[in-house]
Amino acid sequence: MITISTPVIAGEVVVDFYEYSTYSNDHIVDQVYEVRSQLAATTRGSFFNKECFKEYYSNYPDTPTTVSYLLKENIAFPMIGKKRLNLGDLRKTYYNAKSELLYRLDKKCKTSDYLLVLLKGKTLKGHLFQSDFYIEFDKDKMFLISGLEKIELKEDTPNQARLTPSTLLKDDWKSVWRELEFKESGYETNF
Repeated sequence: MITISTPVIAGEVVVDFYEYSTYSNDHIVDQVYEVRSQLAATTRGSFFNKECFKEYYSNYPDTPTTVSYLLKENIAFPMIGKKRLNLGDLRKTYYNAKSELLYRLDKKCKTSDYLLVLLKGKTLKGHLFQSDFYIEFDKDKMFLISGLEKIELKEDTPNQARLTPSTLLKDDWKSVWRELEFKESGYETNF
Protein backbone atom coordinates (compact mmCIF):
# COMPACT_ATOMS: atom_id res chain seq x y z
CA MET A 1 0.00 0.00 0.00
CA ILE A 2 1.06 3.54 -0.68
CA THR A 3 0.73 5.99 2.20
CA ILE A 4 -0.28 9.51 1.27
CA SER A 5 0.12 12.20 3.90
CA THR A 6 -2.26 14.81 2.48
CA PRO A 7 -4.48 16.09 5.31
CA VAL A 8 -8.18 15.28 5.50
CA ILE A 9 -10.80 17.74 6.75
CA ALA A 10 -12.49 16.66 9.99
CA GLY A 11 -15.65 14.60 9.44
CA GLU A 12 -14.91 13.80 5.81
CA VAL A 13 -14.48 10.37 4.27
CA VAL A 14 -11.68 10.16 1.72
CA VAL A 15 -10.69 7.10 -0.31
CA ASP A 16 -7.38 6.64 -2.15
CA PHE A 17 -7.44 4.11 -4.99
CA TYR A 18 -4.02 2.54 -5.26
CA GLU A 19 -4.62 -0.65 -7.24
CA TYR A 20 -6.93 -2.17 -9.83
CA SER A 21 -6.96 -5.90 -9.26
CA THR A 22 -8.15 -8.21 -12.04
CA TYR A 23 -8.50 -11.95 -11.70
CA SER A 24 -4.94 -12.51 -12.90
CA ASN A 25 -2.99 -9.28 -12.32
CA ASP A 26 -2.74 -6.26 -10.06
CA HIS A 27 -2.29 -2.89 -11.76
CA ILE A 28 -1.30 0.43 -10.21
CA VAL A 29 -4.01 3.06 -10.69
CA ASP A 30 -2.75 6.11 -12.56
CA GLN A 31 -5.97 8.08 -12.40
CA VAL A 32 -9.70 7.91 -11.86
CA TYR A 33 -11.18 10.35 -14.34
CA GLU A 34 -14.95 10.02 -13.93
CA VAL A 35 -17.16 9.07 -10.98
CA ARG A 36 -20.92 8.70 -10.62
CA SER A 37 -22.80 7.64 -7.52
CA GLN A 38 -26.24 7.11 -6.07
CA LEU A 39 -27.34 6.97 -2.46
CA ALA A 40 -30.35 4.73 -1.89
CA ALA A 41 -32.51 4.10 1.16
CA THR A 42 -35.05 1.27 1.00
CA THR A 43 -37.53 0.03 3.56
CA ARG A 44 -37.38 -3.46 4.99
CA GLY A 45 -39.43 -5.44 7.45
CA SER A 46 -41.48 -8.58 7.94
CA PHE A 47 -45.03 -9.89 8.01
CA PHE A 48 -45.69 -7.84 11.15
CA ASN A 49 -44.98 -4.51 9.49
CA LYS A 50 -46.45 -4.83 5.99
CA GLU A 51 -47.02 -1.06 5.95
CA CYS A 52 -43.27 -0.68 5.40
CA PHE A 53 -43.64 -2.08 1.89
CA LYS A 54 -45.10 -0.49 -1.20
CA GLU A 55 -46.39 -3.94 -2.20
CA TYR A 56 -46.64 -7.10 -0.10
CA TYR A 57 -47.89 -10.42 -1.47
CA SER A 58 -48.13 -13.45 0.76
CA ASN A 59 -46.85 -16.64 -0.86
CA TYR A 60 -47.38 -18.88 2.14
CA PRO A 61 -45.58 -21.18 2.85
CA ASP A 62 -42.87 -19.57 0.69
CA THR A 63 -41.21 -16.24 1.35
CA PRO A 64 -43.51 -13.29 0.57
CA THR A 65 -42.97 -11.15 -2.50
CA THR A 66 -42.33 -7.55 -1.53
CA VAL A 67 -41.56 -4.23 -3.16
CA SER A 68 -39.85 -1.81 -0.79
CA TYR A 69 -40.28 1.93 -0.73
CA LEU A 70 -37.23 3.53 -2.30
CA LEU A 71 -35.66 6.95 -2.04
CA LYS A 72 -32.56 7.66 -4.09
CA GLU A 73 -30.37 10.58 -4.98
CA ASN A 74 -27.54 10.89 -7.48
CA ILE A 75 -24.58 12.59 -5.86
CA ALA A 76 -21.48 14.18 -7.39
CA PHE A 77 -18.29 13.69 -5.38
CA PRO A 78 -15.11 15.59 -6.22
CA MET A 79 -11.81 13.93 -7.05
CA ILE A 80 -8.74 15.29 -5.28
CA GLY A 81 -5.79 14.88 -7.57
CA LYS A 82 -5.80 11.81 -9.79
CA LYS A 83 -6.91 9.00 -7.51
CA ARG A 84 -8.40 10.34 -4.29
CA LEU A 85 -12.19 10.52 -3.97
CA ASN A 86 -13.64 12.92 -1.41
CA LEU A 87 -16.97 11.53 -0.17
CA GLY A 88 -17.42 14.49 2.18
CA ASP A 89 -19.51 14.13 5.32
CA LEU A 90 -20.92 10.81 4.19
CA ARG A 91 -22.59 9.97 7.48
CA LYS A 92 -24.61 13.22 7.38
CA THR A 93 -25.62 12.59 3.75
CA TYR A 94 -26.75 9.08 4.71
CA TYR A 95 -28.74 10.22 7.75
CA ASN A 96 -30.45 12.94 5.70
CA ALA A 97 -31.64 10.42 3.08
CA LYS A 98 -32.78 7.90 5.69
CA SER A 99 -34.63 10.58 7.67
CA GLU A 100 -36.30 11.92 4.53
CA LEU A 101 -37.55 8.45 3.55
CA LEU A 102 -38.99 7.75 7.00
CA TYR A 103 -40.46 11.27 7.21
CA ARG A 104 -42.27 10.87 3.89
CA LEU A 105 -43.64 7.49 4.91
CA ASP A 106 -44.48 8.63 8.44
CA LYS A 107 -43.82 5.11 9.65
CA LYS A 108 -41.47 3.39 12.06
CA CYS A 109 -39.82 1.21 9.44
CA LYS A 110 -36.28 -0.09 9.26
CA THR A 111 -34.18 0.82 6.26
CA SER A 112 -31.33 -0.63 4.25
CA ASP A 113 -29.02 2.10 3.03
CA TYR A 114 -26.13 2.03 0.62
CA LEU A 115 -24.12 4.14 -1.77
CA LEU A 116 -23.33 2.74 -5.23
CA VAL A 117 -20.29 4.23 -6.95
CA LEU A 118 -19.29 3.60 -10.57
CA LEU A 119 -16.03 4.94 -11.90
CA LYS A 120 -13.79 4.99 -14.94
CA GLY A 121 -10.04 5.03 -14.67
CA LYS A 122 -6.68 4.28 -16.19
CA THR A 123 -3.78 2.15 -14.95
CA LEU A 124 -0.13 3.20 -15.03
CA LYS A 125 0.34 1.03 -18.14
CA GLY A 126 -2.45 2.93 -19.92
CA HIS A 127 -5.22 0.33 -19.68
CA LEU A 128 -8.70 1.81 -19.26
CA PHE A 129 -10.99 0.20 -16.71
CA GLN A 130 -14.50 0.42 -15.29
CA SER A 131 -15.17 -0.46 -11.69
CA ASP A 132 -17.92 -0.23 -9.12
CA PHE A 133 -18.19 -0.54 -5.38
CA TYR A 134 -20.76 -0.17 -2.64
CA ILE A 135 -20.66 1.56 0.68
CA GLU A 136 -22.92 -0.02 3.26
CA PHE A 137 -24.02 1.90 6.32
CA ASP A 138 -24.25 0.20 9.69
CA LYS A 139 -25.23 1.84 12.98
CA ASP A 140 -21.82 3.34 13.70
CA LYS A 141 -19.72 2.08 10.81
CA MET A 142 -19.38 2.38 7.06
CA PHE A 143 -17.98 -0.37 4.86
CA LEU A 144 -16.61 -0.13 1.32
CA ILE A 145 -17.24 -3.33 -0.65
CA SER A 146 -15.29 -3.86 -3.86
CA GLY A 147 -15.39 -7.38 -5.23
CA LEU A 148 -14.69 -9.72 -2.33
CA GLU A 149 -12.94 -7.03 -0.29
CA LYS A 150 -14.79 -5.31 2.54
CA ILE A 151 -13.01 -2.53 4.42
CA GLU A 152 -14.26 -0.31 7.20
CA LEU A 153 -14.12 3.36 6.27
CA LYS A 154 -12.73 5.79 8.81
CA GLU A 155 -13.47 9.48 8.96
CA ASP A 156 -10.69 12.05 9.28
CA THR A 157 -8.01 9.77 7.81
CA PRO A 158 -7.38 8.60 4.23
CA ASN A 159 -8.73 5.12 3.45
CA GLN A 160 -6.89 2.85 1.01
CA ALA A 161 -9.00 0.79 -1.42
CA ARG A 162 -8.31 -1.69 -4.18
CA LEU A 163 -10.62 -1.56 -7.18
CA THR A 164 -11.87 -4.66 -8.97
CA PRO A 165 -13.56 -5.23 -12.34
CA SER A 166 -17.21 -4.24 -12.37
CA THR A 167 -19.73 -6.84 -11.24
CA LEU A 168 -22.16 -5.50 -13.85
CA LEU A 169 -22.24 -6.85 -17.39
CA LYS A 170 -21.28 -4.44 -20.19
CA ASP A 171 -24.79 -3.32 -21.23
CA ASP A 172 -26.00 -3.27 -17.62
CA TRP A 173 -23.02 -1.13 -16.66
CA LYS A 174 -23.80 1.37 -19.42
CA SER A 175 -27.45 1.51 -18.36
CA VAL A 176 -26.60 2.09 -14.69
CA TRP A 177 -23.93 4.64 -15.69
CA ARG A 178 -26.59 6.65 -17.56
CA GLU A 179 -29.00 6.38 -14.62
CA LEU A 180 -26.37 7.74 -12.22
CA GLU A 181 -25.82 10.94 -14.18
CA PHE A 182 -25.95 13.80 -11.69
CA LYS A 183 -29.21 15.75 -11.63
CA GLU A 184 -29.87 18.69 -9.38
CA SER A 185 -33.50 17.69 -8.81
CA GLY A 186 -32.86 16.05 -5.43
CA TYR A 187 -34.49 12.87 -4.19
CA GLU A 188 -36.39 10.46 -6.44
CA THR A 189 -38.89 7.99 -4.99
CA ASN A 190 -41.09 5.12 -6.12
CA PHE A 191 -44.13 6.39 -4.23
